[in-house]
Amino acid sequence: MEMQAQRMLEDAGYAFVQVEPWLPELRNHRPDLLGWAANADGELVPWVIVEVKQGSNKPPQLALPQLARYRDLLGTVDHYVVIDDEWFRADDGFRSVMRVDAPQSPRFGAAGLLADAGLVTSVLTSALWNGVDPRRGSDGSIIDKAAELVRSATEHGVELAPGEYAQVAPQAMFHAGRRLVAAAIERSRWEPIYTPNPVLVSAMAAFARQKLAGTVVDPFAGLGTLLWAVAEEAVQQGAHVMLRGRECVPSLLKAAEAIALSSPVPVRFEMGGNLLAPAAADVIVSLPPLGMRLQSEGGPAELLNGERARDGDVAIVDAILRGLNPGGRAVVLVPSSFTFRARGEAYRRFLAENYRVAALIGLEGALQPYTSISTVLMVIDHAPASGTFVAQLAADWEAQLAPGGAALEAALAHIEAPSAGS
Repeated sequence: MEMQAQRMLEDAGYAFVQVEPWLPELRNHRPDLLGWAANADGELVPWVIVEVKQGSNKPPQLALPQLARYRDLLGTVDHYVVIDDEWFRADDGFRSVMRVDAPQSPRFGAAGLLADAGLVTSVLTSALWNGVDPRRGSDGSIIDKAAELVRSATEHGVELAPGEYAQVAPQAMFHAGRRLVAAAIERSRWEPIYTPNPVLVSAMAAFARQKLAGTVVDPFAGLGTLLWAVAEEAVQQGAHVMLRGRECVPSLLKAAEAIALSSPVPVRFEMGGNLLAPAAADVIVSLPPLGMRLQSEGGPAELLNGERARDGDVAIVDAILRGLNPGGRAVVLVPSSFTFRARGEAYRRFLAENYRVAALIGLEGALQPYTSISTVLMVIDHAPASGTFVAQLAADWEAQLAPGGAALEAALAHIEAPSAGS
């Protein structure tokens, strides 16, 4: 009976009809049939739900509460019950049904773009966990599968029905791809992967915005999370930038490259092997590995001030500054010990005398639950030395650095002051 009802929906003009679809929004419920169609804005959305029942002794009104629940979860417009090949259409208030000969054709046709990032994420999430028990987790291969789904959806569309693909609007794909990969990482049993706090990411992009032009690099890109925030900031500012990311973990690099296909600004990723290789850039944003000590076989790093150091935090900051073009800006997170450990005193003095250390913002718990290390967010301009905005934020740092937050606004007022760094 479901197959016949599916054919009738297709004959009515529904190009995409799913049978018992699994979508996160539906939780543990699965409608018998879900048909997609265009709305008034030309966006492809869930439009019709059909519940198929057998047994003429079953009144169609029994399905009304279930249809109402689907409407609330998916925002569908038309709702039907089919009992022994007889069609009944629910009224808008789900109080009664009316006998009809066949389903109505989609009001605005079936052609459209999937523009709802949430719906795209739901469809891709369903495909991601097909055949996988998400309660048991997985290994790193699930990240590869997520990357392949993102790439396929970007290039060919989302498969809503067997062999039937719906094209996705680039902006929706950009957001959905990031969400899907993040979900895969969250459920993965693979080695821990640091997913940065969204407030921290947003604040770092905000601190970079004044200098957004030319090349923006993240030498420790991971999934490209910081670069995606910069991309959105650049679009808002109307800035023309080229994003570049380096990553040494193949699965993360593959996922970042897949997401990059729908980026609103040009972006290129490359495999990174040498952690200290400078990357020429106008802006550098990064959440580098913390607390590293350079291995003896590699030897100590030669710093800009002529010293040699095995301290990985100092060496990484030095490598970032080596790649920073004159007039450029680096926004980087370091352990708080970077600001006071004795072996880095000479290098810190060199920074204060030769660069504009625009801001030092201490954060408590910014990397939890991954680590309890206290951190400092540094904003450094390749410009003459001038005053530094200094703040130590406590447990409420997220509220302080959120858009409109007091610390964020105060820091931006100092960093972006017209005479600063000139």
